[in-house]
Amino acid sequence: MAGLEQLVQIIYHERQQEGSNLCGQHALNSLLRMCLITYCSMLVFIDFCSPFPEGNYVGILLSVGNRILTCVIAKVLSSRSLGIRSEDGRAGAVIAV
Repeated sequence: MAGLEQLVQIIYHERQQEGSNLCGQHALNSLLRMCLITYCSMLVFIDFCSPFPEGNYVGILLSVGNRILTCVIAKVLSSRSLGIRSEDGRAGAVIAV
């Protein structure tokens, strides 16, 4: 696999600590290629989306300062859980609290 060594330097990957149940957080951070999503921000996502009925979709723009990083699409699964996928549909996760 010659040439892959250069890619290793730009790959961002988070590992979940055993028993933490934060796979949604780590999946989103890996998608964004930086540590941007925290447990607290996941609570904000869920609180923001909780008034919407189950099955509705909500777009969430993730930004740092004035720079928009990406948009994620959240599907309301229940009052305390969201299915989240990237705008291009290539990655996704379920977050629940």
